[in-house]
Amino acid sequence: MPADTSSRRWAIAAAAAAMLAIAMGQLVNGLSAFFEPLERAEGWSRGGIAFINTAGMAGLALGGIAMGMLADRVPTRTVIRPAIGAVSTTPAGLRSRSSGAPWASTAPSAASGSTRRSSDSEARKEASSVRTVSGSASPGTPGGATVKPFGQNPGTDIPRPRGKIQTSAFPTLNPYLRYILKRLRTDASMLTLPNREGSSDIAMTVRTFFLPLFAAALTGFFVSASATAQETEAAPGTGISTFVMPRSGPYSPDRIAIPNARAIAAWIRSGHSDASSEAFVHWDEEGAIPPNCAVCHSGAGFRSYHGLDSSEPGLPENPVPVGGVVDCATCHDPGMGQITEVALPSGVMHPVTSSAEAACVTCHQARTSGASVTRAVGDLPEDEADPELSFVNPHYAGAAASNFGSYGKLGYQYDGKEYTGRFLHAKPVADCLSCHDPHSLEVTEDTCLICHQTGDDKAIRISRQSHDGSGDTSKGIYEDIKANSAVLMAAIERYAAEVAGVPVVYDGAHYPYFFADANGDGLADQQDGRAVRYDAWTPRLLKAAYNWKAVNADHGIHVHNPHYALELLYDSTEDLYAATGGDFAALGLAR
Repeated sequence: MPADTSSRRWAIAAAAAAMLAIAMGQLVNGLSAFFEPLERAEGWSRGGIAFINTAGMAGLALGGIAMGMLADRVPTRTVIRPAIGAVSTTPAGLRSRSSGAPWASTAPSAASGSTRRSSDSEARKEASSVRTVSGSASPGTPGGATVKPFGQNPGTDIPRPRGKIQTSAFPTLNPYLRYILKRLRTDASMLTLPNREGSSDIAMTVRTFFLPLFAAALTGFFVSASATAQETEAAPGTGISTFVMPRSGPYSPDRIAIPNARAIAAWIRSGHSDASSEAFVHWDEEGAIPPNCAVCHSGAGFRSYHGLDSSEPGLPENPVPVGGVVDCATCHDPGMGQITEVALPSGVMHPVTSSAEAACVTCHQARTSGASVTRAVGDLPEDEADPELSFVNPHYAGAAASNFGSYGKLGYQYDGKEYTGRFLHAKPVADCLSCHDPHSLEVTEDTCLICHQTGDDKAIRISRQSHDGSGDTSKGIYEDIKANSAVLMAAIERYAAEVAGVPVVYDGAHYPYFFADANGDGLADQQDGRAVRYDAWTPRLLKAAYNWKAVNADHGIHVHNPHYALELLYDSTEDLYAATGGDFAALGLAR
């Protein structure tokens, strides 16, 4: 083949590959739009969708190449009877490539019809003895030319015939389909590129034809890989993506695909993401969060506690830097599924049935239990103030501990009393996620409506008796708990003034919440610009105050375990009234 012909062949192939690469790249990008419903509903990433598209095209390209290579190895040729004006297709009508002459002989004129018919007959006879043997001369091939397997002898130009295929290999197929199949098995002339003179001097095998498609598929693969890398790019040292940009325009916000967009939007509305809240900025001045606090006030501390960061499970060895929140990895770390039990403050090892339960119970179990109060008071006299005693704070949002009731032993449980265990609620409610959205933490009212006539949890009443002495059973159980809490707080204030000798006032905005009120004006005493903490605790007063705080620290206790809350309030109030000599029965409370 002349040098310019060879260069033209590969130049055309390269140009075709470039054009197909661009087209396929756009196709990959365009096909991704059809997956947008899955992307939004299932959280698929755009890069992942593009990768799936590209993998499919790469498979087609590789399959095509494999088919071409297989066809190259078929050692047979089909003899086609050409119509008038067609080029002779027998080896006798072909010249050796090494001769530098045209690849196909010129068709005989119409005036020599008899000669043509005679030569065609002889050619068919001669061609019937031809066997393709790579690397050796074939019978009937002029000049001892080598006829190689399909794809290796582009010097055999077989123009599209207008005649009939002389074979019965596929008798049941459509003639045109049989023609195509036979042409694919015999030579690459079906894929030749004609020049201006009409002859086919640039031949491409099936394998060469599929090279541009393969190059396009590879290009699409790298585009997909870069898109995936772009979507997962994170800020150094945080593992959190700082921004999301699409691979190409138009840059319309509603067209930018963000993986798990709905879950992220819900999480942003929750307290777990509020980096400006007291729960996360409390230690900003110190610059680090103490290990025991970092477990729940930092995603890094949580992962360290459960050994999800390859450290030993337990409290972090060192304080954790500030700036973190309850991030995605806190609950979605792959290692969460390996947690089988969580230790409660009471010492109970609670078995968890899911990674979600493990995450919720770890941080919503409070930090103390009734056992903490028992250890604090020891054998001290019930009604003698001891300056060594201080308030035992159950901490906040102990929903899991409230729900466990006497099993979890959140409250101080008085001797000789029985307490409600875990509140299993109704059958549709199995765990925290039965009622709470896992990302926004909002209550799903539809769950309530399965059994109740309202979705307002504060209006639902699950008891047929009045617990606050009002006799009103039309209001929600929340109101009974609220009323009895007020009764207990009044009893605490009375006991502090009459028995402990120092009036007390509660301030929920400042730790440790209970302060001295020596002048009885309802405001905390001040000293050196600070409120004076209460230091006249007696064991009896500490037990009652602890239970009051445990009930009121869980704002959803009327749902999590209302019976346990009412029992703690009732017993604490009764115990204080016994010390002050008040008429407890006159209150009309019900346990």
